[in-house]
Amino acid sequence: LLNGATTVLRFAALLAGLRDGGPGPGTGAAAAAAAEAGPVVPLAAHRPLPMVTLLVPLYREGRMVPEILAALARLDWPPELLDVRLLLEADDAETRAAVEAAALPGWARPLVVPEGLPRTKPRALNFALDFAEGEIVGILDAEDRPEPDQLRRVVAALMEAPAEVACVQCQLGWYNARENWLTRCFELEYAIWFAVLLRGFGRLGLPIPLGGTSVYFRRAALERLGGWDAHNVTEDADLGMRLARQGMRCLVIDCLTREEASCRLVPWVRQRSRWLKGYLMTWLSHVRRPARLWRELGAPGFLGLNVLFLGGIASYLAMPLFWLALARGVATGEALWGGLLPPVLGIALALTLAAGQGVMLAAAALAMWRRRAFGLLLWVPVLPFYWTLGALAAWKALVEVLVAPWWWDKTRHGLSRVFAAPERDAAAADTDRVRPAGRRATR
Repeated sequence: LLNGATTVLRFAALLAGLRDGGPGPGTGAAAAAAAEAGPVVPLAAHRPLPMVTLLVPLYREGRMVPEILAALARLDWPPELLDVRLLLEADDAETRAAVEAAALPGWARPLVVPEGLPRTKPRALNFALDFAEGEIVGILDAEDRPEPDQLRRVVAALMEAPAEVACVQCQLGWYNARENWLTRCFELEYAIWFAVLLRGFGRLGLPIPLGGTSVYFRRAALERLGGWDAHNVTEDADLGMRLARQGMRCLVIDCLTREEASCRLVPWVRQRSRWLKGYLMTWLSHVRRPARLWRELGAPGFLGLNVLFLGGIASYLAMPLFWLALARGVATGEALWGGLLPPVLGIALALTLAAGQGVMLAAAALAMWRRRAFGLLLWVPVLPFYWTLGALAAWKALVEVLVAPWWWDKTRHGLSRVFAAPERDAAAADTDRVRPAGRRATR
């Protein structure tokens, strides 16, 4: 039942996202009519620009300090209106030494988070919020490379949006997508999530689980919510649900930030298990009072939240069952669960397993079309093998929810060969020509 509900939800998001039309803005009859009418100056262009604070949590990221400072220096934003806080843990001598050795520009300042528990990213963000000077607060990770005009586009979106829009989520991708099959599939998966499913969820009016980076908030909204849940290892997803419960919304805009994809199996499993554990913890925290949750989100939001979080992990857990059923069916012509389930339920289970794969593969193809990453279309058929790896992470997540719910299994960065090559900047830009729809690749 849960697998079928997840498939229906994703299919509905896929159809809702199709209303976006072509591969990007600036095409078709509407664009021609707009061109004839002349340029339209947005209302935001007539307002003073706000101060923007960027919180950059760094823990055991000494190697990445020059990388993130270079990425921040490329941002097209007045330096006097930029407030960057590099968040350092008190016992992290390596990263503190790297920051002290760097020539920090005037808009960047280190901020040492005092020792305490839990040792998590959201705890550091909560501490830093009191020191933030901007009316817009954004989050970037150590390995991020946002598009240079990201702040201008985010600020314009927030200034034009109604008051209930509390934040803007940029899309995420990987700058080492061509490194191996794992990173290629990771790029496909992220494109499905940000370019198709999140946009569809938004159009359906469902709560959106935020990404942990390149997300920008109205500071007043953050303070109204009391910041982040310091005990949740996917504080971003939890915050998206809390925004929705307070009647606030998030916009997903067509602006890309590239990150370093996990290019090795063990780090990938550890990272994915943390995300899935956080999804389970988020679900558990929000369904403690189901009647209140129903009142605040309404029936669609209530069902969407439950299917989204439980369905996410159930889809991974069901992958071995999918392959076993397929293998037995091919070998013997009989269903794996023959005799264990009534025929109607057996057929329904087989259909939901197959349909779930079909919907996600269709979403992957649509995502590659939108990002004009046609070279990655050849890798779409191997995604079911990639998703099977998620079963390892899902079982690890289930165990950790019971024995170590607040343990942060940190992802190590700087492992990609992109960082070892002398021509790393050129290599980082060469990602199967993946770029946001209607945008030129930034080099």
